[in-house]
Amino acid sequence: MERLWALLLVSLVGLAATTNYTNHAPLLPLLMQELGFGPAPAGLLSSAFFLSGAAFVVPLGALVDRVGPRPVALLGLLGTTLCTLGMAGARGYGDLFVLKLLAGVAALAAFVAGVRYAGGLFRGGLAHLAQGIYGGAVQLGGGGIIYALPLIAGPQGWRAAYLAAALFLAGVTALWLLAPAVPPPAGSGRLRAALRQPAGWLLGLVHTAAFSLAVIVGTWAPTYLVREFGLDLATAGALGSTVVLLGVISRPLGGAVIGARWLTTRRVMQVAVALNALGLTILALPGRPLALAIAGLLVLGFCASLPYSAVFNTAAAALPGNPGAATGIVTLVSLVGIVVGAPLVGGLLERSGSFTLPFGLLAFGCVLVLGVFRWVRGQEELERPPVSGTPASALPSTPRR
Repeated sequence: MERLWALLLVSLVGLAATTNYTNHAPLLPLLMQELGFGPAPAGLLSSAFFLSGAAFVVPLGALVDRVGPRPVALLGLLGTTLCTLGMAGARGYGDLFVLKLLAGVAALAAFVAGVRYAGGLFRGGLAHLAQGIYGGAVQLGGGGIIYALPLIAGPQGWRAAYLAAALFLAGVTALWLLAPAVPPPAGSGRLRAALRQPAGWLLGLVHTAAFSLAVIVGTWAPTYLVREFGLDLATAGALGSTVVLLGVISRPLGGAVIGARWLTTRRVMQVAVALNALGLTILALPGRPLALAIAGLLVLGFCASLPYSAVFNTAAAALPGNPGAATGIVTLVSLVGIVVGAPLVGGLLERSGSFTLPFGLLAFGCVLVLGVFRWVRGQEELERPPVSGTPASALPSTPRR
């Protein structure tokens, strides 16, 4: 029962911290009008958040390995609470920009700590289900805040909306003080050793061909539907949001499939990346009907989040002495994919005049990622006891301690 309570608490942490991913997006029209800045600076708020998070996420993962996930998650929650409260009192664009820089570090600290906390609660198949439930909560936080803030900002104003979000974060922070501790792995914290291992970087590419695609396509889906099919913005936004929100379902489902041993971690990752390539190809087809395009969005939205638990639990198994650093490396690669991929789609759209080239290029990227699976081992292979007489060079390498 204590572990179920702990899973509920860490899921709240993931939900609360990741509201900072997108808490500026739904209020941008109000922010731009009152604080006097335009669309270009508005776009840089997302860049500030993800770039600062990417810069610190690997050291933060190593910190989790040294001191355990609970105190790092607490620091991350405190930071995101203060940053959100600061946004409620922002006096200009400069304040928002600095606060998003700081929030990127704080939110990623809480996220990485949450991944490792959820991964340490259970063993066996339940570990994948727990990781998937945590991942679903993360998706709900980033997607749900887009709907929640306008409901408050409409009658009360954007400052009241941020104040309410800060109060929610403060409440989750208080609850987190009740969470039981999960100790760090023995002999952990060798950051340089973790960076030298290829496993984290390879799994980061897999995560880029999954999570990063959901963010990139989710960002451009409303524009795609308006431009290609003439839908009104409200309808296009609702359909486009499914690319991200389907992860609330598919992340736990992916964990449950692995936990039930229907598919291995490696197979789940392979199938998801292949289906992502298919979904993107459908979206890129010239002259495709609306029904087929919606099917492509649904396939991509569902499959992009399916391998979440497989990726992070395999990363921990690949670097058992540095699971937090491994989580940080995977997250770093995927964040770079978002920072590069989102503007790349925009640039190719502007040059070509359609989504065929940008979405086709993303599909080709998925095909390339499928090629790295020749070097990727699943969690089951990494944790399999060595067979007597197996050469040491054939076994998964782990950092020296």
